[in-house]
Amino acid sequence: MVSSYSTVALSPSRRDALTESPLRIVLFALRKMCDHAICRNFLRSSELLPVIVHLRQSPDPTISEYASSIAGRAYQA
Repeated sequence: MVSSYSTVALSPSRRDALTESPLRIVLFALRKMCDHAICRNFLRSSELLPVIVHLRQSPDPTISEYASSIAGRAYQA
C-alpha cells in the first residue's frame, strides 16, 4: 500500500487524492508501531524503508511528517 500510494503522495498535482488517504492511515499506524523495538528492527530491514524515506519529500505536510518520524524512529536502537 505504501508503495502504491507513494507516487500519488509525491505528485503535487494529485494533492486532492490525498485527503484522508489510505496512505496517511498506514503511515500513522507505522509511526505508532515504531514505538516497539521489534517493529523498528523489521522496518529497518524492510524494502519499504527507502519508499518511506522518499515520502519525506511529499508536498502533503502530514505525509511528510509521518514519513520523517518513521524514518527517524526506524534507526533508533
